[in-house]
Amino acid sequence: MKYLFTFLLLFIPVTVWSACPSWPANQAEKQILALQKEVKHHDDLYYNKQSPVLTDNEYDALKAQLQALKKCFPTLTLPAVAKENAEGDVDHRAFMGSLKKARDAKDIKKFLKEAGKEKILIQPKIDGVAAELVYQNGKLVAASTRGTGDKGENILDAVKLMPMIPKEIKTDYNDIILHGELFARLDDSVKNSGYSSARHFVSGHISRNELDVLALSSIEFFPWRWVNSPFESDNTVINILYGYGFELPTMYTDLGKSLKDIEKIRQTYQNRSDIEPFLMDGIVLKLDNLELRKKLGWDSRNPAWAIAWKFPSDSAVTEVKNIDFRVGRTGHVTPVLQLEPVEIKGETVQQVSLGSIENLTKRDIAIGDQISVQLKGAATPVFGKVILRPEHRTKPTLPDQAREPANNL
Repeated sequence: MKYLFTFLLLFIPVTVWSACPSWPANQAEKQILALQKEVKHHDDLYYNKQSPVLTDNEYDALKAQLQALKKCFPTLTLPAVAKENAEGDVDHRAFMGSLKKARDAKDIKKFLKEAGKEKILIQPKIDGVAAELVYQNGKLVAASTRGTGDKGENILDAVKLMPMIPKEIKTDYNDIILHGELFARLDDSVKNSGYSSARHFVSGHISRNELDVLALSSIEFFPWRWVNSPFESDNTVINILYGYGFELPTMYTDLGKSLKDIEKIRQTYQNRSDIEPFLMDGIVLKLDNLELRKKLGWDSRNPAWAIAWKFPSDSAVTEVKNIDFRVGRTGHVTPVLQLEPVEIKGETVQQVSLGSIENLTKRDIAIGDQISVQLKGAATPVFGKVILRPEHRTKPTLPDQAREPANNL
């Protein structure tokens, strides 16, 4: 059996730079520090406040740029980045990390090759709030959000009001630690709640001072790890948890033997994403052999025995290389962002229209900014948001015709 030692390497998404930029040291340092500050800010929003404003794809791209720049300028002496303290009061019984993300099918093929003949379990990657539940002598005694991985927010009172989560189980084990995902069922009450997503619905209601019993009844728990399991197989764990009242893993766990199997399962989940009871953005592959998992261990914040493969994204992050102004027959001026070419769902996107000068100035877009771009409708590229405004950005010079009345997108 070949162990997954190669998975001690991180899977890093492709950055917007095809090569290292030819910046002087002071400019590179300013850019790296700005990126570090931005990543730290979004880490705080995600881990502590459960209120991310970036998609996973946008965040991954931002972090990948930071890692790439550090490699491009290895001689820079940078100040240490202080770790964010969790805004919670519960120490986790076991560290809660995050999964490595596969960039493409090649990474999955590599994972399977290193796994050899070991069984691979496949589950949906649910977009919810990661949480730790602790049962002692069959009773639920602790519940907390992931936070920074070591410490999280105490949400025991909220979890006790969720009818789909067992508060007491019949078991012979005195101590059970479960890691999993709190998610909101996608029913009308959640869709019409006013929250921007089901994930925000969960994070909002578990953090409230005055708990909403009706809202909490829409929240369930999908356990994806029995931390201190006495068994040798995760498949056995799933069956035992079913007897405890956690039924979802038995309904949403597949076995995959080949890349073809896994691609088919992933496509099936993607096709069903609109009708499943939870939000999901991909699949998770993990070794069934729990003894092997212990031997492989963790790499920093990531388990070496699992990997996530997200659905193809309809957005990407890239850099604004230039801004053109096109004047129509009526005199209307349309700003067009010229971009570092980026591929989205097989389409190469090199430019995106902003529609009007007002949109350009309102969104404060300049040359050098990192922005997200989405594909809408018949592969039409659409501006998303500004991800980063670097120190070296250059404001465009507006043409005289820009004084004409602006039109919104």
